[in-house]
Amino acid sequence: MSILSNKEELNSLKEELSTLKKNVEILNEKINNISTQNTELEEFIKKAIQTIIGNQIKVDNKIVQCREDYLVPIKRYVENAAQWIYEVKETIKK
Repeated sequence: MSILSNKEELNSLKEELSTLKKNVEILNEKINNISTQNTELEEFIKKAIQTIIGNQIKVDNKIVQCREDYLVPIKRYVENAAQWIYEVKETIKK
């Protein structure tokens, strides 16, 4: 191989590396955004679970007892959201 072709290959590899670095930065930013969203969602879920366990909701700053049948769909939604958070965290760990 000539020096010129080696230099061209080196430049090509440098460009690829630069592109890879940018992609890693973008992925890290997306992971951080997901982590932030997960934290916010976890807080929401904690409050929802407290609501379900206590069978109460807060309406106009007053605690109101809830009928069980109102809480069933909320409970299902919260369980699904918790499962989604777990799956996303496991994906991020990989």
